[in-house]
Amino acid sequence: MSNSSISSRQKEIEKSTGDLYASIWDNFWTESHNDTSSWEDFALASMVEWEPLPVAEDFFENKRCLDAGTGMGRAARYFAQQGANEVIALDVSPDCLRNAKVRNSDLGDKIKYVESSVLNIPYPDRSFDFVHCDGVIHHTVDPLRAFSELV
Repeated sequence: MSNSSISSRQKEIEKSTGDLYASIWDNFWTESHNDTSSWEDFALASMVEWEPLPVAEDFFENKRCLDAGTGMGRAARYFAQQGANEVIALDVSPDCLRNAKVRNSDLGDKIKYVESSVLNIPYPDRSFDFVHCDGVIHHTVDPLRAFSELV
């Protein structure tokens, strides 16, 4: 979306933030909670009960969705399960992407995992029908640019 590059200092800051959140998500769901049904309940609750989306039940069917700053992949999971044609789970942290991929392994190839910053989304403008970004922009070194990229 944006053609401008990210400075090496900005990349360092993003890497540190990504590493921090990867360690949080790795430890968030302990071995005792690692079964698929518990993860399923948590992922669904986080999208429907905690953050109700004001959309029709079939809204995501046949949509191309971006989950920008996917973290542990709960929103990407929800979009895939709701019938999205394509779900891109984007995160600056390879460890967050690894974590999301493991948690959502039962969905096969319904989700594509992309390592990138929300400051430089590697897709042309208007590539997505729906963009989700929760708890990410305020962690960037340039929130206005992040918002602009997402819009």
